[in-house]
Amino acid sequence: MEYNSVEKEVLPATGTRRTIGTDEDDDCEFVARSLKRQRRIANELEQRRLLYNHLLVGKNDVDTAISNISRSRKLHDSVVGEKTGRPVELTNVIRNDYCQNYVNTHLRPQNYICDANVQYRFRNNYPKLHTLSILKSAVVAEYAHQPLYLNADLRPEIGKPNLSAILGLQRFFDVIVVDPPLEEYVVRYPQLSDKSLDKVRPYWTWEELSKLDVASVAATPSFIFLWVGSGGGDGLERGRELLSIWGYRRCEDICWIRSNHPTSDHPTSDHPHPDDFEDSPLMPDSVLHRTKDHCLVGIRGTVRRSSDGHFIHCNVDTDVIISQPPPAATPTRKPLELTEIAERFCMGRRRLELFGEDHNIRPGWVTCGLGVSSTNYDVVRYRGALQDQFLVPTPPEVELLRPKSPPGQVAGGMRQMGRGRMSM
Repeated sequence: MEYNSVEKEVLPATGTRRTIGTDEDDDCEFVARSLKRQRRIANELEQRRLLYNHLLVGKNDVDTAISNISRSRKLHDSVVGEKTGRPVELTNVIRNDYCQNYVNTHLRPQNYICDANVQYRFRNNYPKLHTLSILKSAVVAEYAHQPLYLNADLRPEIGKPNLSAILGLQRFFDVIVVDPPLEEYVVRYPQLSDKSLDKVRPYWTWEELSKLDVASVAATPSFIFLWVGSGGGDGLERGRELLSIWGYRRCEDICWIRSNHPTSDHPTSDHPHPDDFEDSPLMPDSVLHRTKDHCLVGIRGTVRRSSDGHFIHCNVDTDVIISQPPPAATPTRKPLELTEIAERFCMGRRRLELFGEDHNIRPGWVTCGLGVSSTNYDVVRYRGALQDQFLVPTPPEVELLRPKSPPGQVAGGMRQMGRGRMSM
């Protein structure tokens, strides 16, 4: 049996798909659009080449150069029109040279990505997802216990209790967020050495992190969110090794891209004073600024999107976070959106954050680390707050709106259920 290759195109206005190549008119329309795009790119490149030539030969009169470019463009368009047999409209081309704009203004290209803020991301084009995000956040807040926090040194040493003994719980937590003090952060921000409360060194090595007994407090199934740095070194590889040691499999990579909007009223700003933002200094032997960090997501046990809707809600959030950098006082502070993604993704109420600080304290979470200035955590109190209800319930309106994975294909009388990828 032969199959005709058919191309699909997504209509930007409605998001629906239509088949291209099944009708002669559609073929002509598709070719015309393709040629139009090619002409625009050719015109843009030709204008830049001519402008550089005028500047190189010493013609400093910009108006004359632009006039010559315009005449050259008209000649180029007439030649293209003769070759294709179609009239060419002289229209202005939108130029999005964000690299050159960064050189001129020091504003990063990610500043211009549309719908970066989670509060407005789906409001215009995806109203159902926008409503779903609001409903889920309200349910999570309703079932969140009061914030609990614990000042504790997590560094594994001989004679010290392990993590399960510190928390008084074993195989318990559904969601764990780990933001370790990596050596990369200390190199990037030398002031962290003076502010560190760690008596051994201001950072943890990957070998020391591998000895942290995360598996002793992780439930099955459960999810972990591990920050591994900018990805410029071996953080991504060592992070995957850590997940394997702790009994997790990597299922997603969330990327945080730091913008630098000049105004504090921009919707992606998490902090009220943009003048306090500190641009990332150059790393040794580097000529470019690093403006991203990676968070690896791991899964423990088996979770199926199509059948475990009581525990996970997939395809609600994106795997890219775009927000302003943290204040200079806390340069390694991570965006709040990561915590919100974890809450909307996993319905488990037993949430733990390791290496947390005072600004990480949040309702519904247990925050543990040296950066926490005081302690109110008690295991009996924590169990009482949960009241043996370990899952956030799913109201009917949320169940109706949330994206769902289709069930597996029926083959040989058995329904095959694929695990798939844990999309946020």
